[in-house]
Amino acid sequence: MVSVTIQRDGMPVDVRLQPEWRNKLSSAALSAAIVEAFTNAITARLSAWGEAMARPSPAGEAEAGEPDWSSQVQLGDPTSRQSGAAIRDLLDLLNEVDSRMSDYAASVEASATRSITGENSSRTVRVTMTAGALAAVAIDAEWLRAARHDRIADAVAEALAAAHRAAQDGRERILDELPAFRRLQHLTESPQTLLREIGLLR
Repeated sequence: MVSVTIQRDGMPVDVRLQPEWRNKLSSAALSAAIVEAFTNAITARLSAWGEAMARPSPAGEAEAGEPDWSSQVQLGDPTSRQSGAAIRDLLDLLNEVDSRMSDYAASVEASATRSITGENSSRTVRVTMTAGALAAVAIDAEWLRAARHDRIADAVAEALAAAHRAAQDGRERILDELPAFRRLQHLTESPQTLLREIGLLR
């Protein structure tokens, strides 16, 4: 009766509710079905990620549609004074990250156990998420009795997206409080960024 589609990053992008859902589900069962559909989408995403990680790719083969960046760059001079200073800065950054790891782990753990809520703009649907899992869906009973199936689906999707954004904001706040982790994240987002930082690429 319910299907949920999410993006690679977990952002819910589509919720579908069958027109005849009232013949199959009570209001309480609808909430449970939404939780089940979202959980199935998350499970499918994790399974696809695991399969992709386990699948060997031919050496030197770029992902479909992506250019081979290594053939389009100029090599730098790792023996230069600038490169040496950059490498020392990187080592200092890694030392700082290591020294603050317990703080980061504590913040992540606290964030993971904190319940996050999201609502649609009309506040007719409210969802609660914990550690990335959908724990509960509350739907205004009076509104639900009269709402069309597509309006219900859109409201659920809006509430799920709001909760996802709130969770992302929480992760961003952790990085804002620990600038070393933010910089390390930036450096490791792509091999080009890291290699340029230490002078191996121009």
